[in-house]
Amino acid sequence: RARPDAGQGPAATRGADGSYELRHVPTRGVVVASAVAAGFARLRKPNLDLRGDGPHVVDFALLPGQSIAGRVGDAQGAPLGLTRIEAWPTEAAGEPSIATSAADGSFEVLGLGLGKHGLRASRRGYGTPTANGVASGARSVQLQLPGLATARVRVVDAAGAPLRRFRLGLRRVFLAHGDTIAAVPEVADRSVQLGPTDDAAVLDGVPVGDFCVQVEADGFAKALSAPFFNPATAEAAAPRAFEVTVPMGPGATLRGRVVDERGAPLAGAVVRTLAAGVDVDGPFRRLLGVYGDTAPERITATDARTDADGWFTCERLALGDYQLLVDHPEACRGGVANVPLAAAGPRTLPAIVLPLGAIVAGRATVGGAPAPQMKVVLASATANGDAAHAVRLEAVTDPDGSFRMPRRVPPGAYELRAARTGAGSPEAHVVPMILQLQRTTIAVAVASGQRDVRADIDLPNDR
Repeated sequence: RARPDAGQGPAATRGADGSYELRHVPTRGVVVASAVAAGFARLRKPNLDLRGDGPHVVDFALLPGQSIAGRVGDAQGAPLGLTRIEAWPTEAAGEPSIATSAADGSFEVLGLGLGKHGLRASRRGYGTPTANGVASGARSVQLQLPGLATARVRVVDAAGAPLRRFRLGLRRVFLAHGDTIAAVPEVADRSVQLGPTDDAAVLDGVPVGDFCVQVEADGFAKALSAPFFNPATAEAAAPRAFEVTVPMGPGATLRGRVVDERGAPLAGAVVRTLAAGVDVDGPFRRLLGVYGDTAPERITATDARTDADGWFTCERLALGDYQLLVDHPEACRGGVANVPLAAAGPRTLPAIVLPLGAIVAGRATVGGAPAPQMKVVLASATANGDAAHAVRLEAVTDPDGSFRMPRRVPPGAYELRAARTGAGSPEAHVVPMILQLQRTTIAVAVASGQRDVRADIDLPNDR
């Protein structure tokens, strides 16, 4: 159950006396074993605990069963081998059974019980048809897979010469929502190495909708093609083939200097590029990881570190609207909220000043008693719409109830809240936590020049 390779697991064929042996199974954990044979129903043995050093003996006594057989082909009737066929009962609960078609398109799904089944066929580059109400024992099921569109992608440099090494990905485009883009799970990104006579790569399996192609290559800025639209077509129609050209260039370069509030350079500050308007301290983004979410973006997400004089350089940036986020262990987080890059080439920013700010620490209690494992939240008292400077920090109390916010905060007005996390998951009991956060709100002020702020907070006992 949940093998790391996510495959079907090891398999064995019985001998003449019915014996079998599965080798190289996991040495720890709980697994499921199953057996199937022509003319018999599949039998599953769940919850097999593999603890122990000796061999595990698992016997199967199969009951009579049936199969579903047929042929799978494309929209023109040509056979399709290596197609995954999945069958599942529609009149009772049960696990799906899997088969793979032969080179001539024939398939047989074994181990089915009596009754109606659903069938689904899937193969890369084709649509996924389904058939419902197929009786077990059927022998002449016909499945047709409609072909999907392809995109022939030519990647060129500024002189028009084709590049031969690059990384290619298909992106869905939401034209009505600011041309935002999203990954296409059914078409995986891939690395391309063209042959000496090739000048283009092919992305197959393009579904219906609006798309563009994303290309990344060493020495160039990330680039996106012009959008193209793949409309729905009749099943018998030949799939479309799109010609896409993606010109690559050096992109934009950002250079700037980071200093503290006295004007002294801050060496070792980390400067990160993010899309403009992103709330990096927002609770939803924190669930995905502040910088670790995988949603594709039009901008180039990268980072740089300042040198001894506080200077940094971010190179090969795709054109778009950015914000800069700057972190230094001895200063507050800062940055630039809006950095539009509309043209390639270098650009130098004004100095980015990071205030020294203060560390907020204190003690959280429940009815006056120290409270370990409480969540404590510090947030700006009023939102100012500046994603680079909005503050929302979280900490968890120590066994004695003490807490310390993870980074320094600039002068200003804040609100401090606390809530019990509950047993088990820190995010358990969401509704009670929200109510406790509302009940415990206290004001915290950080004055200019203040370096340490003490803030104690108490959650009254429930009455």
